Amino acid sequence: MKQIILTMLLLVAMTAGAQTNSDNKVYFSPDTNVTYRLFKTQNMHIFIKLNTSNGTMKLVQFSTSNTRDMMQADLSDIELATGAEAKNGRF
Repeated sequence: MKQIILTMLLLVAMTAGAQTNSDNKVYFSPDTNVTYRLFKTQNMHIFIKLNTSNGTMKLVQFSTSNTRDMMQADLSDIELATGAEAKNGRF
């Protein structure tokens, strides 16, 4: 009987750590005429920067302690809109 109770407590303890309190809310600026939007990721120092006029995306690494740790890298450098079609707030 003790072994069953111990096993049950161990299983409850293992599954309790797997539950997370994630914030799935999406926050947007009410201004639709912005050039860039930042989207948060699961990593608190990394964001996705969307160019709202042509649809290109960059990965942005942010750091509060060291400027050497900051960087931008292309995620998608394909322009989905060009010329007159490329207007702020399109994407």
